[in-house]
Amino acid sequence: MGVPLTATIMTKNPRSIMTSRITKAVTAVLAAACLMTFAGCEGQVPRPAASAEHTDKPDVTEAQEKQIRANILKVVNAANEAKSVDGLDARMSGPELAFRTREITIDYIQKVVCDTLDLPVEAIQQTSR
Repeated sequence: MGVPLTATIMTKNPRSIMTSRITKAVTAVLAAACLMTFAGCEGQVPRPAASAEHTDKPDVTEAQEKQIRANILKVVNAANEAKSVDGLDARMSGPELAFRTREITIDYIQKVVCDTLDLPVEAIQQTSR
């Protein structure tokens, strides 16, 4: 009829039998772990409650906003004219302050270099073709 059961067991490698048992056990443990994680998901997803303190009234009036903007522009324009970054940190922060600081520093360096760079007219020679 067929090969006897004892002959089949004897011909298999003992390592392959152990490996297949370990593989099955690991698979069962992973499946159980997946089921446990899904078991924690029940019911509806919570939603934040609506705030009862919400009002449509702004925190700053238009006149206050204009005054704030005017103060900021006064400081920025003073720094631009003086080619100095002193005082900018009172009205700016973060990337805006870093960008404005670099811009003013570059303008200052260019002005210093251009003012100190005197090219004598006699030293410039025109070449003919």
